[in-house]
Amino acid sequence: MQLDLVSMLLTIQVSREAFGQAKQQDNRVALTPSVDTLTGVHRYNMGYSFNNNQQSGHSDSNFLQLNSTVGLGAHHIAMDASLYNLGEPEQSGDIYRVMYERDLDDRRIAAGMVSTWDLQTLSGVTALSAGRIYGASYGNQAQSRKQTVNESTTQVQVFMPANGEARVYRYGRLIALQNLAIGNQNIDTSAFPNGIYNVTVEVYVDGRLTSTTSQRVTKLGGTQHFTQEWGWQLWGGMMEGTQENGDSPLLGMSLARSFNTIELATTSYAFKDAAVGEARASWQVNEHLNTQLQSMVSSDQSWRFASGLSLQAYENASLWLSQEKLKVGNTLTVSEAELYSAGITLNLGGWIDGLGQLTFNTTHDREMNSERSYVDYSQHLYSGRYGNLSMRASLQSDGGTFNSFDNRSITLDYSIPFDNLFSLGMSSNEQGQTTANLNYQKRMDGVINLASFNASRMVHGSDVHNTALSGTLGFENKAIGGTVTMGRGHSGDINGNLIARGALVTTLDSVITSSQNSSGSGLIINTGIDREGQMLAKINGQDYPLKGEQTFLALSPYSEYEIELLNSKQGKDSYDINTGKQKYTLFPGNVATLDASNAIKEMVTVFGILRAEDGSLIVNARIDNHVGTTITNDVGEFSLDVDKSNPILTFRNGSEFCEAELDLEKHSGAAWVGMITCQGMPTYAMLRDY
Repeated sequence: MQLDLVSMLLTIQVSREAFGQAKQQDNRVALTPSVDTLTGVHRYNMGYSFNNNQQSGHSDSNFLQLNSTVGLGAHHIAMDASLYNLGEPEQSGDIYRVMYERDLDDRRIAAGMVSTWDLQTLSGVTALSAGRIYGASYGNQAQSRKQTVNESTTQVQVFMPANGEARVYRYGRLIALQNLAIGNQNIDTSAFPNGIYNVTVEVYVDGRLTSTTSQRVTKLGGTQHFTQEWGWQLWGGMMEGTQENGDSPLLGMSLARSFNTIELATTSYAFKDAAVGEARASWQVNEHLNTQLQSMVSSDQSWRFASGLSLQAYENASLWLSQEKLKVGNTLTVSEAELYSAGITLNLGGWIDGLGQLTFNTTHDREMNSERSYVDYSQHLYSGRYGNLSMRASLQSDGGTFNSFDNRSITLDYSIPFDNLFSLGMSSNEQGQTTANLNYQKRMDGVINLASFNASRMVHGSDVHNTALSGTLGFENKAIGGTVTMGRGHSGDINGNLIARGALVTTLDSVITSSQNSSGSGLIINTGIDREGQMLAKINGQDYPLKGEQTFLALSPYSEYEIELLNSKQGKDSYDINTGKQKYTLFPGNVATLDASNAIKEMVTVFGILRAEDGSLIVNARIDNHVGTTITNDVGEFSLDVDKSNPILTFRNGSEFCEAELDLEKHSGAAWVGMITCQGMPTYAMLRDY
């Protein structure tokens, strides 16, 4: 240390050895909920499908999935349940989860009737059955750092010989119903439970069962980003037994850590049947290559090994590979598996102008003795003032050889302005049947937001050549959303389905219904405007439309939101909004309320001519209302923004005063009000002469 008294400069010299390694910045954010009252979001998904067959009669199936989250600040209770075949003799139901959870200050505690994926959220737990667990968990895995995996990493795919529906069953129960178009299609697995399990997928076209496959779902969790410390969770409880085994105590511990490009996660647990250890590692080798490894070993000699690789070889080529093998020992009740998958996507247009995109993937399930391969090619053919034309071709094989693609389809899609889409396709299946398919689809604004018509006809391989017809309507309002489909098959069978979703949102002050059920938390915005009025909410830079007096917006929990209310770009309504920017932090079950009804005035820009009671024009005069002022011109014309709830114009000149009340009940945006008489002023000429 040196001090220069002349320049008053203090110099400190420190050697390199005195410094430790620089600590990486901790980018975690401590969140505190904005809502401290009792609120809840109660969501549902439902599906119903039926078929009236001339020979076998009527058959139908249905399901109802319920998800309820009630929150009080950082505390919340979550419940999941499902009902199957309601109204039928074989109707049944199950409650899968009733869990209390608190996640605050980087600590999470959960307790209740839960699944393994609720008890711990750091690593995989693949050796336990799907039964209930009555237990508790505690650790530093904060939900604000949790990355939710929405889709199965193992694709669930089907070939559709024509437009139809896919039904997904788990343990013999319907868990999903989806309408799909002709060709190779991916099943949306975002609403499926976490875990590794098999599902049965049935494809129906015109009410006829055309194919049945057993496929694997893999939803294991994602990156945890514990860069500063080890993530840990202690968990345990009592595991409900199966028919072969009784209840069993359960105790486990999970750990996770991130090291630059490597993610590690491990869990160890023990119960009556075995002691198990599992590990998972992922390595981002570079910007092009990612690898994953998973393993499980058990004291009963069960083991599992899975791996995956994804490679972005060039800008126009990507490749992925995966495999899983599970061997069951003496006591575990899980199912054995041996699965191999591979896929490649080539953007041929990146190399040769005019070509499109080619995708190939194949899955070999040796345990189920099934092999499925899919090839898809899509290409854009035309884009101009008359619309856009594109082509899709699909091949699908249930055999192990490349020359056995018995399921084929080709489709031309022609879209014209104003959301109109025409599709013309041909398909052939492994039974040697060839089907022609025509589809028209129109998207609209309003309660009915989608209309679709489909016609198909077997042109080869069948004695029945009748045309099958079906129609679909999509609907969306403030209470419910979904689709309804009705159709008549080739043999005269009547079939259809209903797929619907919605939510019931509760606060201490209100109970409202909503078609938005994508999240267990959200925001109620009270605008106070009439039911046809439109506004816009800008939330974290994203626009959300608002209509009518009250709107619920589903927003993800453990997030901060900045909300600003604006005039809609779509409607003709105009509002004076004085709410400013509001900020909210939501946890599960939280429903914040933004009451802007007293801060929003509907404005109408009025144009007219002002006159006195005798008809003399009030010219070059200042007129006012409580939100603005203007001056009439030489012929009494004026324009002024007026509050629709208080549409009164006033004019003062010394002691003289008059006012005119405008009738704006049926007007919005802008209005020509014509000749307006200012009551209380006999004549304006007298004032001017004076």
